[in-house]
Amino acid sequence: VCAHLEKEYYVLEASNGEEALEMLDQHPQIGVMLLDLHMPVMDGFQVMEKLQDEKKTIPVIVMTAQNDTETEERALQCGALDFVSKPVNPHILVRRVHNAMIRNQMIILKQMEYLVSHDELTGIYNRSKLFSKTREMLDLYSNTTFAFIRFDIDKFRLYNSAMGENEGNKLLCYIAKLIEKTINSYEMGTYGRVDADVFCLCLPYTQEKILEHIARAQNIMSNYRDDYDIQTSFGIYVIDDNSLNMETIFTRASLATDECKNLYDINYAFYRDEMSDSIHEVQEITNDMKAALREEQFVVYLQPKYHIKTDQPCGAEALVRWVHPKKGMIKPNKFIPVFESNGFIADLDYYMWEHVCQLISGWIKNGDEVYPISVNMSRV
Repeated sequence: VCAHLEKEYYVLEASNGEEALEMLDQHPQIGVMLLDLHMPVMDGFQVMEKLQDEKKTIPVIVMTAQNDTETEERALQCGALDFVSKPVNPHILVRRVHNAMIRNQMIILKQMEYLVSHDELTGIYNRSKLFSKTREMLDLYSNTTFAFIRFDIDKFRLYNSAMGENEGNKLLCYIAKLIEKTINSYEMGTYGRVDADVFCLCLPYTQEKILEHIARAQNIMSNYRDDYDIQTSFGIYVIDDNSLNMETIFTRASLATDECKNLYDINYAFYRDEMSDSIHEVQEITNDMKAALREEQFVVYLQPKYHIKTDQPCGAEALVRWVHPKKGMIKPNKFIPVFESNGFIADLDYYMWEHVCQLISGWIKNGDEVYPISVNMSRV
């Protein structure tokens, strides 16, 4: 038999069931197992039971001289793909092995397709598949108004740290089931896990129904554990143009989610066009900031301090103003928060200290009276 098989396949032989399982662990690429039911140490039935316990899906072809119905039925119940009676016709066996190999390749291909399109932990669509299925739905129902909802757990990393990663995974799986149940109440809809604790779903838009789902979800989440208060954030983008690309749709829902972060009594927000305007403004500031520092577009303005009793100047506070060559004066409340979020504020602080020192040095050289100048320092 082996001689015939070796003409087409690479064959490994084991003297008993235990050795066969060890071989399988050492060579996970093995495509088919030919299994005798009667072997020393561990028989064929025990081997198949072990394979089932370990959830190994390798095709098994049973070879035995016992060709009674009871033995065949038991072998099939234990997971055997095929049943060959001894003495074995080598040509038929080679054909059966070939069929089993093809079937195994098809199973592996389906598994790979599933892994490519589904989230490994929760079993629901991953980002790529969610976006593609949503795109199909939006194209198919181009005259229907949909809402794309981004949902996450506030400070999920803190929950993972406090409760442990296993509990965090349980929570994510629970959320996936909750979303799946919500989608099932609609005729159409898509949903998936985009990243970490970020989930998204796309549904036909009815404001009252969606807000009802959000309120119910928050109530369920807040009661998920007695010993931990879980807060959620929902960003809702009512899609006004079904032809928009998915990244734009997702970004707009994300901007809405950011709007309600850290707000005690609000856990959802609808996307507004001003949110995108703000993002573009932030990007423009970020793009220009290094050149502004290099070209000294930041100007020190002095706000005088007066002595209350004498009504005479006694110092000043140094304030920064950005005089942009094209945009003119940019107010600090526009650029300071951006710099604090991206870390550039430290460079601006050093810049301000240096330029105030240059002012004071100039006054000293000119013999002018010098007053103390206060210079702000970012909390960052």
